[in-house]
Amino acid sequence: MTTGKKQTVTKNKDKRQKRLLLDSLINLHEKFSAENPRNNISYATFTRHRPFWVCQATAKDRDTCLCKKHENLQLAADKLHQLGALKTKNIEEILKQVCCNVDNLNCMFRECELCVGKRVDFEEKSLLKDESIIVWSEWAFEKQEYEKDGQQKSTKVMRKTVKRGTLKELKTKFCQSVRGELGRHVYIIRHQFRAYKHLKETVDVNEAVVHVDFSENYACKHAEEIQSAHFGASNRQASLHTGVLYTMDGLQSFATISASWRHDPAAIWAHMQPVLQELKSTNPQISDLHFFSDGPTTQYRNKHNFFLMSTLLHDMGFEAGSWNFFESGHGKGAPDAIGGSVKRQADAFVLTGFDIPDAKKLYHCLESAESLTKFYFIDDRDITSIDSRCCNTVRAITGTMKLHQVQTDERLNVSYRNLSCFCQRPTICTCYDLHRYKFPAVVSKSPVSYMNF
Repeated sequence: MTTGKKQTVTKNKDKRQKRLLLDSLINLHEKFSAENPRNNISYATFTRHRPFWVCQATAKDRDTCLCKKHENLQLAADKLHQLGALKTKNIEEILKQVCCNVDNLNCMFRECELCVGKRVDFEEKSLLKDESIIVWSEWAFEKQEYEKDGQQKSTKVMRKTVKRGTLKELKTKFCQSVRGELGRHVYIIRHQFRAYKHLKETVDVNEAVVHVDFSENYACKHAEEIQSAHFGASNRQASLHTGVLYTMDGLQSFATISASWRHDPAAIWAHMQPVLQELKSTNPQISDLHFFSDGPTTQYRNKHNFFLMSTLLHDMGFEAGSWNFFESGHGKGAPDAIGGSVKRQADAFVLTGFDIPDAKKLYHCLESAESLTKFYFIDDRDITSIDSRCCNTVRAITGTMKLHQVQTDERLNVSYRNLSCFCQRPTICTCYDLHRYKFPAVVSKSPVSYMNF
């Protein structure tokens, strides 16, 4: 799903956020026929029923949130295919060569005795010999020097670099990546989305699913501006935290707006505070919350967010909760589209003569509009109050970068594992090597009651 405020398609006055096809219609028809053998339809009928907002990508739909692992493997596959060393450059087809079952965890994690020794099938007759020197592209960090306050400093920047080596070296590196990290990466992607879809379809009366993400900051603007106000530090920005709330009664989109640029755990829970407060007041029967998000360590996947989840949820009257992470580079979803819709709506106000100079004015404009999205304003004091609940002495959970689910059913207690599972909810099952962790008791600097939330 695209995230830009201009990436929409309209047909017969029906305006939709554009979705981009990630595969050809021929391949998608083959997959559909394989998954639905009883409802097999012709290719022509399949293409005729394609939703009008699902389109082939064009140059202006350039994707800037691609997965590094997939892109580097695809660049290598494209080069090997160009040199005749591979029959296909389709990563999914190549993965099937080294796994006997791409839907089996043991196969994809390289723990299956039958396929653990399988390798990529390279063509014997290629355009070049294995000792030939070739060049290919790869995304990698590079060290960059810069000067600040008269001192020479360095930083790391991500760039698309040119690699040089022999054809054999590229083959070896490609085979190791496919047999190593690719299978695990792809399996986690599919598993997390299956768990997400299953949970939404089977949500119970006492449960709610919350899918959240930070949108790119909105650049505030006036209907008319002088030149010096249009450029530089004169432009203010507003933070947008968007999400969708799924309950048995349906879904509700929301967006929280703040002048603070903080995206850390304290800010996250300050943004979630009014949403959860209203949910509890309108649906008192809801006791379990299930959050889904991407997994940046500076925002959602870190010890402070886990600690706040294990305390604030219980303080607010909920009995249990879980935080689930999509695989790295594959966390796009409905909240991103809501961000694009909200920004488009704000720009529409500006084009009709309204000034939106700051976050407060942005909130008032959006709240006054007829929208299905609920809006909340977050003050800096709300974030500061959550700061008082944080504990700087909390230790990190071992394997934080690998875990994809953290659950809590008791204050200061969490359980975590590498894959999400909801097979025995509300009871926490022991699937996928479940581990438990207890945070130390912390005395709050300023006690906060449920009413404050």
